[in-house]
Amino acid sequence: MKRFVLLLVMIAIALSLEAQSDAFTRLLVSHRNDSTLVKRLEAFAQEGVELPLDMGTVSAEQIIDTARSYLGNPHCMGGLSHKCIDCSGLLFVTFKSVGIDVPHSSEGIARYGKLIVDVDSLIPGDLVFFVGTYNTSKLITHSGIYLGNYQFIHTSASRGVIISDLRSAYYKEHFIFGKRIFGQD
Repeated sequence: MKRFVLLLVMIAIALSLEAQSDAFTRLLVSHRNDSTLVKRLEAFAQEGVELPLDMGTVSAEQIIDTARSYLGNPHCMGGLSHKCIDCSGLLFVTFKSVGIDVPHSSEGIARYGKLIVDVDSLIPGDLVFFVGTYNTSKLITHSGIYLGNYQFIHTSASRGVIISDLRSAYYKEHFIFGKRIFGQD
């Protein structure tokens, strides 16, 4: 009986998200045991999940190299410079440096690009997003840029701009999805 009810719930989720991507449906199903997170993801989807971002001739290497130039810089909320910077600020200034405008919020940036649900499917230049890293009403609480080999660059509140491993227990627990902004189909 439980399996039947679970199947009905999964079908209802899939039907209610007809306009959303298959990847988003898989994301919801993968978190079906956390009804609060599913509701928050559904609310997030109301404002867009896979909005296009025209990267023009910009390469993933340009984005990664620019972000790396901030390594070691200290963290401060709202920061946008080499003096201090936060996680969404790192993405904002990195994209701004190549003429691409993105929001200065992790949640805003997370709406752009093709959804990547599985960490093993990430490629260098993908953006990575996390939930529950601090107490807020926002779904997305942290962001970074994937470098390859499970490494990503981001701004840590305690250590500034650093490179971390997505396989660490902390990031595995909080990773929600990646976004592919280069080579979008």
